Amino acid sequence: MTNNNKKGNQYYVLLSTSIVLFFAGLYLLLFLHANNITQILKEKVKHVVEFNDSYNKQDLTSVLNHLEKREEVIKESITFIEKSEATDIMEIEMDTSLFSVDSNPFRDVVIFNLFHQQSDAIGSIEASLEGKQGIRNIYSQSVLYDQLKSNLFKVGWVVLGLAILFGLLALVIIFSTLNLKLYADRFEIKTMELVGAEDDFIRKPYIQEATKLGVISGIISSLLIGFIFLIVKYGDSFFGSILQWHWLVITIIIVLSVGILFLRLSSSRLINKYLSKQLYDLYN
Repeated sequence: MTNNNKKGNQYYVLLSTSIVLFFAGLYLLLFLHANNITQILKEKVKHVVEFNDSYNKQDLTSVLNHLEKREEVIKESITFIEKSEATDIMEIEMDTSLFSVDSNPFRDVVIFNLFHQQSDAIGSIEASLEGKQGIRNIYSQSVLYDQLKSNLFKVGWVVLGLAILFGLLALVIIFSTLNLKLYADRFEIKTMELVGAEDDFIRKPYIQEATKLGVISGIISSLLIGFIFLIVKYGDSFFGSILQWHWLVITIIIVLSVGILFLRLSSSRLINKYLSKQLYDLYN
């Protein structure tokens, strides 16, 4: 086998392995962040206390004091919004003046968030607030975040599917490439075996080359994963609060380890195939 062919085969192995490790690493990164995503989304859910038109300042103070005393509530999140403010916000968001003071469809509200560990306490909080004067309704704006969580996990399944697809293709390419290389070296391998070379000695150069290719593939895929991680973390404030550096480090370590182990095991398996052959089998 010529040097050009050897380099070409190495490039195929590098490319296919890097692609597989890249998609597998992305899925692993999303999987490791799954719990953190759930926690962040729970704390982002806004719970709303809506007042009726006849409420007074005492009713508002009673609600605010009650929420501040609840340990499940994030104190900094408690916010009172008048209906006039809601109208101003909607006019900015929709870039139009659809609402007038006389026909304001909104009501005065208090919004608050819960700590993710105690998000299930919303039921008891709602029950304790329902008996207070001036309250018209209590509800949670959780639909958007439920959809976002669902979409994120759908993306995860798509990434996993791509990783499996490219993994199967990579297996074919890698085994074919390694098999071609070993087939070209089959007589050299058998000669070393016949002159008394131990199997470990024969395997060594092939295992070393596989390790080298595994390291390079792992580094390439890790750099791509790290690049996407940085773009998402510093390009969006919401995802920036979700993504954690230690999960990226763990992902990179696993990707590098899998890349090395995968190519070493593949090479070792194929070499054993030629070591077990008889001399006359090499001509087939």
